[in-house]
Amino acid sequence: MQKCCTCGVEKGLTSYHKDSSRTSGISNRCKTCKKESDSKYKVAHGDEKRAKDRKYYKEHAESIREKAREWYVANPEKAKEQRKTWHDNNKERVDENRQRWIDENAEKYEEYQRNYQRNRYRENMDYRIKTI
Repeated sequence: MQKCCTCGVEKGLTSYHKDSSRTSGISNRCKTCKKESDSKYKVAHGDEKRAKDRKYYKEHAESIREKAREWYVANPEKAKEQRKTWHDNNKERVDENRQRWIDENAEKYEEYQRNYQRNRYRENMDYRIKTI
């Protein structure tokens, strides 16, 4: 049992994050108080954090991309699941992006559609039978 320095409530050790910088190895704030404090900080300093993150990314873009590529190669199933989950959770955004691409690349899209239909008719016997 440990007493939280913020709320003053005595809680079990599972209610605290690990903190290797402290001699006890446990944070002095409970998870609930830490979460509350972090969200207040995020609201107050969100713009600063985003600017700092953008700057870091610009300076280290290649190494970040390389690490991401390595992870995708090492974890193809997890990557596939993440993409599927993101796609399912962002259907409207995906549709908007797709429509914007079609609008900006109308000729390319029409050519793709013509080739797709032509090849589908040539290569897929079931489709050919349906269209007769």
